[in-house]
Amino acid sequence: MQLRIKFVGAQANEQTPSIALYVLNIRGKAQKIATSEDEKLNFETDDARLGSLIALGPEVADPSTLDPKSLVTYKTASQLAAWEKNPIQEIPPQFWRPWLPIHICLAGSVSKCFLFLEDKIGALRSIALGNTVIRNPIGYCTPVCNGVVEVWESTCCCFPFLLEDVPVLISKIQNVLAENPLMFPTPPPEGPYSPAGRAAELAVDRAIAHGKADLRFVPNTQLHQDLQALQASSTADAVAYFQAHPSLWWIWCHCSSTKLAEAPLNANGTFQYCFDAYLFPWLFCGHSYFYKVKQLVGGSWQYIYDGSAAGQYFSADETANLTTMLGNACGSVTPPPGTDFVILQQIGGTLSYALHSNYGGVDGSNNDLTQTGPYSVQTLPPAAGSSTATTLHGARRRSSCSISIRAWKRSAPTTTGSASRLPISTAIPSAPCNRFRIPSRGVSILRSLSAASRRSK
Repeated sequence: MQLRIKFVGAQANEQTPSIALYVLNIRGKAQKIATSEDEKLNFETDDARLGSLIALGPEVADPSTLDPKSLVTYKTASQLAAWEKNPIQEIPPQFWRPWLPIHICLAGSVSKCFLFLEDKIGALRSIALGNTVIRNPIGYCTPVCNGVVEVWESTCCCFPFLLEDVPVLISKIQNVLAENPLMFPTPPPEGPYSPAGRAAELAVDRAIAHGKADLRFVPNTQLHQDLQALQASSTADAVAYFQAHPSLWWIWCHCSSTKLAEAPLNANGTFQYCFDAYLFPWLFCGHSYFYKVKQLVGGSWQYIYDGSAAGQYFSADETANLTTMLGNACGSVTPPPGTDFVILQQIGGTLSYALHSNYGGVDGSNNDLTQTGPYSVQTLPPAAGSSTATTLHGARRRSSCSISIRAWKRSAPTTTGSASRLPISTAIPSAPCNRFRIPSRGVSILRSLSAASRRSK
């Protein structure tokens, strides 16, 4: 049978959807039978797959993603008889217009944050208290460029949020903050240092004792800021604020989540995922997105960021800047076991990734030719490159500057399958901080480190 589809209300040159004929089982799951071409459906009426119910709906690659309520459903026997007499099916505009897909693009970045404190749980405690001597234990954050981002959609449904619901929401947020002082720390107060209150210390220590310390995300003060905004707003403005901030929906509504896809991280730590969505009108429901990031560590995938655990949900037009304290940042993956390597951590206040010394020059596309491989560079020029100046971006002017170098010997795996790093330390004498030239002695120190590493094998 050839069935002609007529989209009622379609204007000249208006886009109409590609549709398909589906069979519905007793659980309401759809199976695709035929796809339209030039607004015509061709199928066999004696197809053994035809059950008691058939439906028309948007053509999608995976029918399991369809909401059965969005389909136009018919009884198979009676509808086939009607189509035999008149092989034209009119579809009202309120049915077919929601079948047009909306193209959505999600984007963001992933960074790893390093701590000044070796004790990470102690660092989380310092962040949560907010007014300790170490005001911010987070030293710096660098991009994560190796890994996979899981893209999740969160659908939250609840009764309409009314004016009288605002005080109840504020109370719920206060309870969440009280139960999770590590996850949602209080913003540090301005002004001179003052000791944290005993009650705050007890609450934080209680959260640590109950295992609420999570390194898969960096604690943030956004929920406290949301609370302050709601308290300072009129009830009408508070309702609008709640509706515009999906990060608050999980506290008030009933939410479910669906994994959409996986997206690889780019070389600069960013990611993106675009897809076509059929946003059928769901009464009292809203959609937001959260992310999980995983890396291949020791042959197995490990999650280094979890947006659902962090309570970080984003709308489709928000850029998701994700931060974690786990995983490997760009360039931090160590060489294979048995390889000697040297890591330049920083010069004064300038971290190594901000240093630039391209004595090899660049090609026509402005690509640096100095580094020839992951762990190799061009042969050093005469005087070990002392004629090439390396500018310290962002470094404060001081009279002298220390250079921190960490050298490691990567040992072979043991019988347990693990490999250890044996530290060998040294330092290069002080040099001016505003301009720094790599001296030949500095290169000889690096060579001596490599020799010392080989002797220690």
